[in-house]
Amino acid sequence: MTNPVHAAMHTGAVVSLSGHRLLLVARDGNTLPIDDSAAPIRDDQGVIIGGVVVLRDITARRQTEEALLTARKLEAIGALAGGIAHTFNNLLMVIMGRLSLAKLGVRPGDPVWAQLNEAEQATQQATEVTRQLLTFATGGTPVKRLTTLGPLLHEATRFALAGAPVQHMLTLADDLWPVEVDSGQIRQVMHNVVLNAVEATAAGGTIHVQADNVILRSEHHLPLSAGPYIRIAIVDQGVGIPEAHLDKVFDPYFTTKERGGGLGLATAHAIVQKHGGHLLVVSAPGTGTTMRIYLPARPEAVGRGQEATTVLRTGQGKILVMDDEEVVRGVLDQMLTQLGYEVESAREGAEAIALYRHAKEAGAPFTAVILDLVVAGGMGGRETMAQLRELDPQIRAIVSSGYSNDAVMADVPRYGFSGVLPKPYQLAELSAVLQSVVHGTHL
Repeated sequence: MTNPVHAAMHTGAVVSLSGHRLLLVARDGNTLPIDDSAAPIRDDQGVIIGGVVVLRDITARRQTEEALLTARKLEAIGALAGGIAHTFNNLLMVIMGRLSLAKLGVRPGDPVWAQLNEAEQATQQATEVTRQLLTFATGGTPVKRLTTLGPLLHEATRFALAGAPVQHMLTLADDLWPVEVDSGQIRQVMHNVVLNAVEATAAGGTIHVQADNVILRSEHHLPLSAGPYIRIAIVDQGVGIPEAHLDKVFDPYFTTKERGGGLGLATAHAIVQKHGGHLLVVSAPGTGTTMRIYLPARPEAVGRGQEATTVLRTGQGKILVMDDEEVVRGVLDQMLTQLGYEVESAREGAEAIALYRHAKEAGAPFTAVILDLVVAGGMGGRETMAQLRELDPQIRAIVSSGYSNDAVMADVPRYGFSGVLPKPYQLAELSAVLQSVVHGTHL
């Protein structure tokens, strides 16, 4: 490597070696990444009489560059994940729809029904994996539904602990209040937090997952409004967290592990915040760690929402379906017909608008429309809905998509929709949303 001082004195110009990876070893043995440059020293007559070297600590710059590189990678993953989610969820929509229809012809006690039910559950788990990838990559906006957390916490904990050399205990209140959450995102929160607890716990240790109802009063010391919440605690028997690290555990890219990108708890924290909740940590070296998750609860909704996935509600009327996948249109046709509705289909927005206009002018208007949000090579759901509202301000519309992170899916009233159906969905879910949109049934 060229001596920078000699080079500066020879050329009479500033010389930089920023293209080389240089490390400065301090007296305490720590190393610092540095950048250096050399410049000539001139006397009063401008004659070069020596040189000076400047060393700059570029640790902060290097960290910023690495963070930007990681962000670009995540952006690329997000774009890839979005495409995978859309395609994969369309396929799962066909599978789940066919399974729902197949179960109608089999009695619950029949062995075939059990196999169909197991396949349906596996399809739902495949959906959650896709949504977790999408949420991790893009921090998707939650698509909330009224949910009972007990089964979700059981499943998410079991999934996160699969193959882990630790024991676990679940202590969940039997009367947990309903919550309005994106189930896939809350599963990811549990997965990330439980996995973090596993990594902190020695083999043979125990992780305790608890959940109960709490009422936060005005004098509580949390950044939350007073009111009802579900409090979830994940308690490990690990090494604990030093006090100096407690305020950094939710920072992106912060990690004390040899492997890992430091995004698990940061992602969990962001998701909980988007749900109007709070995630906090209580820990000290040698005492283990407790992660507490607070989620706003809906005690007044006890008994509502749970039967939406099990009870079929038939109806009447004409439904217009717009979806660019022929197989999806086919399965939706059969599902809607089974529920008692007449069905017409369109591949993209312009065709859907023409069908809607013709039916309205003929005096046989559509009762409701189901619009796919993303259409390849045509007008998608958002643009189609804007034009349909001009044609009929009282239109009843449901938005559906395999993309769970689109703003339309999270705030349907803002875009004129009356309901939302993230793909894939079961026959009972379809019937429940149609009942709510068409007949005003409050679930």
